[in-house]
Amino acid sequence: MANQSVDPCVLIAHVSALQDIDPDGSLNETWRKLKSQTIVSGVNQPDDRARLLSDGFGDAVDDNITSGELEARAKRLAAVSRLLPPQRIVGPLIIDLLSRDAYVEGKAVGLFPLEFAMLWRLAETPDECVSGQALADAIWPARHKPSANTKAVQLSRLRAKLKASGLPKMIETIAGGYRLLSVPAPA
Repeated sequence: MANQSVDPCVLIAHVSALQDIDPDGSLNETWRKLKSQTIVSGVNQPDDRARLLSDGFGDAVDDNITSGELEARAKRLAAVSRLLPPQRIVGPLIIDLLSRDAYVEGKAVGLFPLEFAMLWRLAETPDECVSGQALADAIWPARHKPSANTKAVQLSRLRAKLKASGLPKMIETIAGGYRLLSVPAPA
């Protein structure tokens, strides 16, 4: 499995420039990678900052930020970018940790948090069996014991989204667990 990464750099963009950066909202591959390393300034409403963070931006700050704080936030974002594996690439699937989604041919799969966590764990060891228990341990807190049905529902939703993205047989059920295939099985 090859991991693809972007050199740690930080882009600072004013909120008014976002429309100019991605006018039609299509987020080409380069912008999608840079988004997680972008600090958006001039975002004065807390709900707007929260939305931008949820959308995968590295940080969002208001107009009252000092240059010292902005510099500290930029250094922190660059340092975090060096520590995390930003993506896992398995066959035609790009799984992006910072945007918390997967992409097929540049199009987002649209994963919910548990679906993403499940896919991220499976992509850690592609073509190898991950037991149902190991998958549950990686996704749910130790104090929460999901039922077999809960795991099956999440896996079913993940498979449906991969199928809708053109990868109908990317996850196999095998004795004792599941396997993410680096080469999808024929449909």
